[in-house]
Amino acid sequence: MTPAPTSNEPPHCRWLYLRGPQTRRVLPPIPLAAGPAQPTLPNDDGPPAPSYEQPVDIESRRMAAIIAIAAVEALSGLRPTSQLRSKFVPSVVHLVEHLRQTSPVERLHIHSLRVQSPTEGVIEVAIHLRGATQSHAIALRAVRRPTGWMCTKLELSLRPNHILRAPSSKNRPRYGIAPG
Repeated sequence: MTPAPTSNEPPHCRWLYLRGPQTRRVLPPIPLAAGPAQPTLPNDDGPPAPSYEQPVDIESRRMAAIIAIAAVEALSGLRPTSQLRSKFVPSVVHLVEHLRQTSPVERLHIHSLRVQSPTEGVIEVAIHLRGATQSHAIALRAVRRPTGWMCTKLELSLRPNHILRAPSSKNRPRYGIAPG
């Protein structure tokens, strides 16, 4: 079904056919009049904007990937949670154990990983996970200690509109849904 052009349409219009019965008119681009170049803003040659993030070194990125892979493998059931005890605080290990016992998680794959360092000796990692049917998110925070890196915070979004957080060490092991 081709829509017939109406008599008041410009002759240079054409129809763009989408899936289904919807159609949209597409107009050609309007050429801009030649003239002087747009003036530059007065502050574009000043000092660069301050960065509040510390640069992340290679060793920190490597440890972030190791910690992220360990957490995802433990959630998927590919790694025993006892292997997490050397790199994760007890409240985070308890949260992972709780999730494995109460609700089976499908096998997850890391789709993307972003590492930033808000202060020296601290890294924060945002992980986008893909399962068979859904995407999920994990955020974790690791701190450099004299014995090595330790994951101190873990937040998971395994179901829509639900964020699970490992409680602080003071009031463990109460798990609940945190307001997102």
